[in-house]
Amino acid sequence: IRASLLSKLLLPAVKAYDNAHLRFRARQAALEVMLAAQAYQRDKGEFPGSLDQLVPQYLEEVPLDPSNRSGGRILYRRDSANSAVVWGVGEDGNDDGGVVEIESGRPADVGFLLKVADPK
Repeated sequence: IRASLLSKLLLPAVKAYDNAHLRFRARQAALEVMLAAQAYQRDKGEFPGSLDQLVPQYLEEVPLDPSNRSGGRILYRRDSANSAVVWGVGEDGNDDGGVVEIESGRPADVGFLLKVADPK
Protein backbone atom coordinates (compact mmCIF):
# COMPACT_ATOMS: atom_id res chain seq x y z
CA ILE A 1 0.00 0.00 0.00
CA ARG A 2 2.83 2.41 0.78
CA ALA A 3 4.44 1.90 -2.62
CA SER A 4 1.10 2.63 -4.28
CA LEU A 5 0.63 5.82 -2.28
CA LEU A 6 4.21 6.88 -2.93
CA SER A 7 3.82 6.37 -6.67
CA LYS A 8 0.58 8.39 -6.67
CA LEU A 9 2.44 11.24 -5.03
CA LEU A 10 5.66 11.02 -7.04
CA LEU A 11 4.44 10.32 -10.57
CA PRO A 12 2.68 13.69 -11.06
CA ALA A 13 5.74 15.51 -9.67
CA VAL A 14 8.09 13.59 -11.98
CA LYS A 15 5.85 14.32 -14.99
CA ALA A 16 5.71 18.02 -14.10
CA TYR A 17 9.51 18.09 -13.80
CA ASP A 18 9.92 16.32 -17.16
CA ASN A 19 7.56 18.79 -18.85
CA ALA A 20 9.38 21.76 -17.32
CA HIS A 21 12.74 20.34 -18.38
CA LEU A 22 11.55 19.76 -21.97
CA ARG A 23 10.13 23.29 -22.10
CA PHE A 24 13.45 24.70 -20.84
CA ARG A 25 15.46 22.73 -23.42
CA ALA A 26 13.08 23.78 -26.23
CA ARG A 27 13.38 27.44 -25.18
CA GLN A 28 17.15 27.07 -25.12
CA ALA A 29 17.20 25.61 -28.66
CA ALA A 30 14.82 28.33 -29.91
CA LEU A 31 17.00 30.98 -28.24
CA GLU A 32 20.08 29.65 -30.05
CA VAL A 33 18.24 29.95 -33.38
CA MET A 34 16.85 33.38 -32.45
CA LEU A 35 20.34 34.74 -31.78
CA ALA A 36 21.64 33.31 -35.05
CA ALA A 37 18.69 34.80 -36.98
CA GLN A 38 19.31 38.19 -35.35
CA ALA A 39 23.00 38.04 -36.32
CA TYR A 40 21.97 37.17 -39.89
CA GLN A 41 19.51 40.07 -39.90
CA ARG A 42 22.17 42.45 -38.60
CA ASP A 43 24.60 41.34 -41.35
CA LYS A 44 22.16 41.06 -44.28
CA GLY A 45 19.44 43.57 -43.40
CA GLU A 46 16.64 40.98 -43.23
CA PHE A 47 15.75 37.77 -41.46
CA PRO A 48 16.63 34.56 -43.34
CA GLY A 49 14.02 32.93 -45.52
CA SER A 50 14.75 29.56 -43.92
CA LEU A 51 16.86 28.11 -41.14
CA ASP A 52 19.11 26.40 -43.67
CA GLN A 53 20.48 29.85 -44.56
CA LEU A 54 21.97 30.04 -41.04
CA VAL A 55 24.14 26.94 -41.55
CA PRO A 56 27.17 26.88 -41.34
CA GLN A 57 27.99 30.57 -40.82
CA TYR A 58 25.64 31.24 -37.89
CA LEU A 59 24.82 27.72 -36.67
CA GLU A 60 26.70 24.45 -37.01
CA GLU A 61 23.35 22.81 -37.63
CA VAL A 62 19.70 23.58 -36.96
CA PRO A 63 18.97 22.23 -33.48
CA LEU A 64 16.39 19.55 -32.89
CA ASP A 65 13.25 20.44 -30.97
CA PRO A 66 13.50 18.48 -27.69
CA SER A 67 9.73 18.53 -27.28
CA ASN A 68 9.01 17.17 -30.77
CA ARG A 69 8.34 13.45 -30.30
CA SER A 70 9.07 12.84 -34.00
CA GLY A 71 12.57 14.24 -33.61
CA GLY A 72 11.98 17.29 -35.81
CA ARG A 73 14.00 20.47 -35.90
CA ILE A 74 13.20 23.78 -34.27
CA LEU A 75 10.66 25.55 -36.48
CA TYR A 76 10.91 28.97 -38.10
CA ARG A 77 8.77 31.29 -40.15
CA ARG A 78 9.78 34.60 -41.68
CA ASP A 79 6.75 36.89 -41.77
CA SER A 80 8.59 39.82 -43.38
CA ALA A 81 12.12 41.12 -43.82
CA ASN A 82 11.83 42.57 -40.30
CA SER A 83 9.83 39.94 -38.42
CA ALA A 84 9.98 36.20 -37.84
CA VAL A 85 9.01 33.52 -35.36
CA VAL A 86 11.15 30.68 -34.05
CA TRP A 87 9.52 27.92 -32.00
CA GLY A 88 9.34 24.39 -30.72
CA VAL A 89 6.09 22.45 -30.42
CA GLY A 90 5.90 22.70 -26.63
CA GLU A 91 4.93 20.16 -24.03
CA ASP A 92 1.64 19.21 -25.68
CA GLY A 93 3.60 17.99 -28.73
CA ASN A 94 1.33 19.88 -31.15
CA ASP A 95 2.62 22.42 -33.63
CA ASP A 96 0.40 25.46 -33.13
CA GLY A 97 2.02 27.30 -36.02
CA GLY A 98 4.30 29.48 -33.93
CA VAL A 99 1.76 30.71 -31.39
CA VAL A 100 4.30 31.48 -28.69
CA GLU A 101 1.98 33.23 -26.28
CA ILE A 102 -0.55 31.45 -24.11
CA GLU A 103 -4.07 31.86 -25.42
CA SER A 104 -7.25 30.58 -23.80
CA GLY A 105 -5.40 28.70 -21.07
CA ARG A 106 -3.88 25.98 -23.24
CA PRO A 107 -0.14 25.50 -23.71
CA ALA A 108 1.33 27.36 -26.64
CA ASP A 109 4.39 26.62 -28.70
CA VAL A 110 7.70 27.48 -27.04
CA GLY A 111 9.63 30.23 -28.76
CA PHE A 112 10.19 33.84 -29.63
CA LEU A 113 8.81 36.58 -31.87
CA LEU A 114 11.60 38.44 -33.66
CA LYS A 115 10.99 42.01 -34.76
CA VAL A 116 13.21 44.81 -35.91
CA ALA A 117 11.91 48.36 -36.24
CA ASP A 118 11.44 49.44 -39.84
CA PRO A 119 14.14 51.91 -40.86
CA LYS A 120 12.79 55.43 -41.15
